[in-house]
Amino acid sequence: MAQIITFNTLGARAAIKDVGRVLEVPYPDVERLTKMVPNVLNISLEDAIKQEPGFNEAARKDPRVDDVLKVALRLEGLARNCSVHAAGVVISPQPLQELIRYTRRTATKS
Repeated sequence: MAQIITFNTLGARAAIKDVGRVLEVPYPDVERLTKMVPNVLNISLEDAIKQEPGFNEAARKDPRVDDVLKVALRLEGLARNCSVHAAGVVISPQPLQELIRYTRRTATKS
């Protein structure tokens, strides 16, 4: 038996919030940016920037906002964290290691 892992990815709003926090942009400024993201399910940050002209204006006025958007665009979609799936379980009559291909990656010296 094994439990299934699930990965949560960075969406448009989460990417802006996380990058803003790391770059030490004041919270109210970051909140203003996240509220500009249209309330559309699974909208990408790239599409949000195309739809909302306020992003370009804010980036033009404040270089910190420009930095936040550039970094957030690169990070969007990456895994943010992992957890155990609430209902996902694999049950097998034999050990799973015998059923799946497993390769262990080891670090090599350069």
